[in-house]
Amino acid sequence: MSVLSPYRVVGSHDFAQNSSSISQQGTETGSLPFNSILDFVSEVYLKEPELLLGNDALWTFVNFAGEDHTNFQTLVAFLNMLSTLASSQEGASKVHELLQGKAFRSIGWSTLFECLTIYDEKFKQSLQTAGAMLPEIQEGDAKALVAYLNVLKKV
Repeated sequence: MSVLSPYRVVGSHDFAQNSSSISQQGTETGSLPFNSILDFVSEVYLKEPELLLGNDALWTFVNFAGEDHTNFQTLVAFLNMLSTLASSQEGASKVHELLQGKAFRSIGWSTLFECLTIYDEKFKQSLQTAGAMLPEIQEGDAKALVAYLNVLKKV
């Protein structure tokens, strides 16, 4: 989330025909194959949750896939996958353990709660200042917060 980490914000899938959109398209399409893999894993385990039982290879993949997200799209796709994996009791336990520990540098419960604390302070400050506008939440932060909260609901 941009409050805490340097996730790049890229444009929507509706790319304009100008030079800046070409570089944005390159950045976004670079993460599409990775996001597609995460979406595929989510679909498989959503339809066949019993495949989670004792599946060490899956959790090795999850550990690998959780590192170094450079944009909010991959972070959200990863968190969505975790939410799906947390649909079973074993999966929820594993996901909670992963996010509780130090498995990932920039993803975890502490990241979620630090971000919530920062936004809480910003909102409080804006409410205490007469005539101040509420602070804006970046699109990436909002999507990542929703994805984190979806995981939190499952565990």
